[in-house]
Amino acid sequence: MPVDNFAILRTGKLKSLRHIESAAKHNYRMIPVRHLLNSNKDKVIKNDYLSVMPSTRALMPKKIRKNGVLAIEVILSLSPAYFRPNNPDACGEFESDAYENFEQSAVAFANSAFGDANIVSFVSHLSESSPHCHILFVPIDPRGRLNAAHFVGSPQILRDLQTKWASHVAPLGIKRGIDARKTRRSHVPIARFYAILRKLGLATLAAYARSNIGIAFDNIGSKLLEMRAKRTGRKFELKR
Repeated sequence: MPVDNFAILRTGKLKSLRHIESAAKHNYRMIPVRHLLNSNKDKVIKNDYLSVMPSTRALMPKKIRKNGVLAIEVILSLSPAYFRPNNPDACGEFESDAYENFEQSAVAFANSAFGDANIVSFVSHLSESSPHCHILFVPIDPRGRLNAAHFVGSPQILRDLQTKWASHVAPLGIKRGIDARKTRRSHVPIARFYAILRKLGLATLAAYARSNIGIAFDNIGSKLLEMRAKRTGRKFELKR
């Protein structure tokens, strides 16, 4: 039975040079990473690590408003089944042709959506569960101003960005996910996801994939609802 494959896009705002440098250190593997699943080498598509901060500073205006967004990080990926259609649960594996088509699409989309001149870092991670790209760019708008709102300034702009990425990879058989306003689902940050896995005794995604996935999802869902209840003071029920 054919499986639907979906476009994945996440964004994050970076409001200081320290935050930009920290993101770059992670993306270029300058700090230890717990969840590497294979020995594939990550691929640097634009700029090496030492070039990131000089390139960022070169794009900065002289005057920056207090608490302004200095850079935006974007993560692009596709459903795991796209990269390994014969074995979607084989975390860390992917077909070379599928990855190459994804990379070409990601580069073309990023240059068009964010501006090639604005991008200070483009790294593809091949050593984790599924291939994905980390892009750092300084949000310079068409008028030459530092203006993050132009790129990620509202929920509608972000929804449009998701739609554009999905449209860009549609020739690869990729679909756009259902609007969150209809599903009422929220994104789980990766750090929280791994924390939940550790609490469940699933130290890596490889261990997670080998476990009973149905039970694991119920456990993760229950744990998330428990954390949400503590935060809001309200009770929530897990629905399948």
